[in-house]
Amino acid sequence: MKERNLLLLGSEEGDKNDRLEEEKNTLVQRYPDIEIQNFYATEEITDNVATALRQPSLFSPVRLVVIKYLENAKKNGSLLNLLSSYISAPEDDCYLIMLSSDNSSPFPKSQKNLESVVFWEEFESNKIAWIRKEFSKNGFTASDGAVSEILSSVENNKAEMRGLITAVSSYYRQKDPQKKRIDDEDVASVTTRQKGETGSSLFLYVAKRDLEGALMVLDSIALQDPGRLVGALMMLTVDFRLLEDCIAKKERNIGMKEIFESASCLGSGFAPQKGIPFRKRPAFENAMRNYGKKDTGNIIRYLLSNDTPLKSAGSDMQGLFEDILYNIIVNNGNVADGRLYTPLETRIRS
Repeated sequence: MKERNLLLLGSEEGDKNDRLEEEKNTLVQRYPDIEIQNFYATEEITDNVATALRQPSLFSPVRLVVIKYLENAKKNGSLLNLLSSYISAPEDDCYLIMLSSDNSSPFPKSQKNLESVVFWEEFESNKIAWIRKEFSKNGFTASDGAVSEILSSVENNKAEMRGLITAVSSYYRQKDPQKKRIDDEDVASVTTRQKGETGSSLFLYVAKRDLEGALMVLDSIALQDPGRLVGALMMLTVDFRLLEDCIAKKERNIGMKEIFESASCLGSGFAPQKGIPFRKRPAFENAMRNYGKKDTGNIIRYLLSNDTPLKSAGSDMQGLFEDILYNIIVNNGNVADGRLYTPLETRIRS
């Protein structure tokens, strides 16, 4: 760290977490008894963060304060104001590391004593090479289908992809020690066993206009980790962008096989995403029947407009996402007035 205060930005969670662990390990080596405190950014933690930053530890001469999900902090809110004030006059016995999925700093450009690093999402070609390299480290080669299945099964950042690659490798290392090549069915088998719902599986039900099924997937994601709802929204947005391209190609009388192979859009971190894996094609066929060109464009704008509100929704994140799903499936992205949870329950029971 060039400064005692470090801000890690960007959508590439894997590289960002690697940098966090690198900095933590360096500090632990330098100060073996360092005290580390972790926080998740909300306005409610402001007083606790202030104490952690300013009050010396009784048990260690040095402390590290880590604040994750800084994108959830309110602009000009108490937490960001506290952090800006602290960074301007930091303590000599304290290190501060903050993480945000945003690409720009929430602090003024004139902010002193702060090192900022942005971790951009990798382009598709770099992701493909990285996935193959990770499998190689585990003693496997990966087919094109396996790579595509990894990219479509989890959020496209190295943290999520590494977790799935590790799970697939561990499973087949135990099941079949002679196995050396991983294909798309191998990956799909492990993801099915894990039963981990994602924005990608959410799209399967949205494509069918199955509101009850979509809500059940949403509930599963929230139970696993409410923080993953933001990533699920990003994945849903990418799928609708791909759907928009599929519809445009179909209007030009392009065959379905070519449509699925050539469909492309910008991903969540503005890296291009191309092609629809075989396993997801039935969902896109359903979506092309159930959503028109105008509807799809309207839904994409609606999803993009809800990115920031969802990040700042805090404990109400799942409720807001329920409204989003209702407005997509029932209203084609047109916003209804008021909270929708009550009519939503009534609709499911009818």
